[in-house]
Amino acid sequence: MATSEPVLTVGNTAKLYCLERIAELASQADALRVVDLGAGDGRHFRELLRRHSNITYLGIEPSAAACAAARASLPDGQATIVQARAYEGEYGPADVVVSFSALDRVYHRDRYLRLVATTLAPEGLAFVNYDAGHFRYPVLRDRAKNLVGPLLAPLGYEAWYQSFVKESRFRALVDGAGLEIREALSFNTSAKEIYRLVPEERRDPYMRSWLEFELVMNRLVPSYTDSASRLFRTRNFVLATR
Repeated sequence: MATSEPVLTVGNTAKLYCLERIAELASQADALRVVDLGAGDGRHFRELLRRHSNITYLGIEPSAAACAAARASLPDGQATIVQARAYEGEYGPADVVVSFSALDRVYHRDRYLRLVATTLAPEGLAFVNYDAGHFRYPVLRDRAKNLVGPLLAPLGYEAWYQSFVKESRFRALVDGAGLEIREALSFNTSAKEIYRLVPEERRDPYMRSWLEFELVMNRLVPSYTDSASRLFRTRNFVLATR
C-alpha cells in the first residue's frame, strides 16, 4: 500500500489487516463481491470502496440506526445495506465474506458459521475476527451485558448478548460448518491504548507501524491459548470452504 494514500481504517489492526488483504484481492480481480455480516455503520469500508470501484458490497446489520448511517456514507450502486440478523437470510455467492467484531455478540454461532460457509463462492475467503476486550477488560456496560445478555438470549432478546469465544469452541464450529482455517493471527495489543493518544494527523503512520509490530509478534509467538487474549484482544481468522 502506498504511504501517500490513507490507511484503509484506523483504530484496529485486525480490521486493517483484513481490509488490506481484501484490497489485494480486488486489485487482482475484474469484480469482487463482498458480503459483510454485521456491517455496523460501514465506516471501515469507506476508503476501500472509494479506492476499488470493482467491489460490490452487501452489508447485513440488525440496527436500524447503523443501517441508516451506512447508507448515508457508502456509495450508492456500489453498496447495499440490508437490515436483518445475518443468519436469517441467504446472501451468496460471495468472493469475500467479512465478520468484524461480531461473533462474540452472536448467540446462534453455529448458524452464523454455517451461513459464512453457504455464502462463500467455491474459491472465496472469509475474514472473521472477534474480540476479548469486553470480557478481559470490561467497562461497566460490558459487565452488565456479560451478566444479563446470556440470560435474555434464550428468551429471544439477543440485543445485549455477548460472551467470550473460546478457541476450542470456535475451531469446532468452523469444522462443523464445513470450513477450514487458512490462517490464524492475533491483533490489538495494548498498543491500541497508545493509539488513542496519537494526534489525528499522525494516526496513519502509527497504524502502519502498529500493524507491522503485531505481525512480527505473531511470527515470534505463533502459539495461542485463551489466556493470551489478555495480551492480544482480537483473534483473526481467514477461512475457506473445504
